[in-house]
Amino acid sequence: TNVQSFVFDNSGTLWIGCYGDGLFYSKDRLQTLHPYVSPVDDQKTYENDGVIGLVKGAYNCLYIGSLKGGVKELNLTSNKLHDLLSKDESGESVFCRELLVASDNELWIGAESGLYIYNVEQDELRPALIRGKDFPRNIQSLATDQKNLYIGMKDEVGCYSFATSDYQVISHPEFFYISTLMLDSSENTLWIGNARHLHRMNLDTKEIERVRDFYVVKSIAKDDNNLLIGTDNGLYVCDRQGTWHLISHDARNSQSLSSNVVNMFFKDANGNIWIGTDNGISLATHNPSVQSRSLFDITGSDEGC
Repeated sequence: TNVQSFVFDNSGTLWIGCYGDGLFYSKDRLQTLHPYVSPVDDQKTYENDGVIGLVKGAYNCLYIGSLKGGVKELNLTSNKLHDLLSKDESGESVFCRELLVASDNELWIGAESGLYIYNVEQDELRPALIRGKDFPRNIQSLATDQKNLYIGMKDEVGCYSFATSDYQVISHPEFFYISTLMLDSSENTLWIGNARHLHRMNLDTKEIERVRDFYVVKSIAKDDNNLLIGTDNGLYVCDRQGTWHLISHDARNSQSLSSNVVNMFFKDANGNIWIGTDNGISLATHNPSVQSRSLFDITGSDEGC
């Protein structure tokens, strides 16, 4: 199962979005797994769909973004779906790529057709505009520090100021298919992952530095001052001393990382790190079989494996 997204709701249920297999949930930490079935028509709504994004809303709901179904709100009390965005202004299907809960009352939706804002209280959806003009298309990733919205597209990053409504394009010759963005406010840094490199941009000087050469699939995060990056070669971890480590699949150990293609990960309330791959989910923390090794130990250098 190619796991693209997952999230725990307030009751502790784990929701899992998969590419091609749809939407599933587990109430017992993956001891059993069930497909989502609509109470309206008893159908597996997301069967044969790619559920790309799952985020928890403020009012006991989940927001679900998929390749075929657009964006829907799942009411966790009634278990019913509410369609938010399925067609664009021209009547074409919306291919959702990213969901960002900007506040309790606002959801930002990044799609191939552009950027949209959903107002929860008013149940109103509108295209985001820059001084009356549409945002760029082909949006892959979103990140915000409440002052600016950073938008990852195929070959560039956009920066939209909430205060001035100004929009700036951040380009670099090495940007190629921006897959994810992560803001680190402690270092005033924007991390930029793409299909070839990992870059960081100093938000004060706007200087962009290439950090490593690998394909960043979808996720970058900070955990206890460690930087975690999901790649097509495993989960890379940069510790506080700047040493790089790699958590990878071991075909000789069935309890190791389920695959080297790491799509996403997150830390739960108990400190466990859940890792979604193109071959299932691994639980990294408190699992002694999932170990990291320094790149120097593997290759004799710190340049790759």
